Amino acid sequence: MITVVVTITLAFVGYAATYLNGMRLSQRQERLARLNRQLVLQCGFVIYPVGSLAVRRR
Repeated sequence: MITVVVTITLAFVGYAATYLNGMRLSQRQERLARLNRQLVLQCGFVIYPVGSLAVRRR
């Protein structure tokens, strides 16, 4: 009986951790997209997902 409870608890903890991590990554992507839009509008800079910076010529 204890093994069933431990298994279900671990499954729930794993699901919660995956959900919270997905939410955190989603929020980070939204912030990065907003920053990219602001940089393009103000300076012409674009930040690519790999972290490099490029200048868009006008």
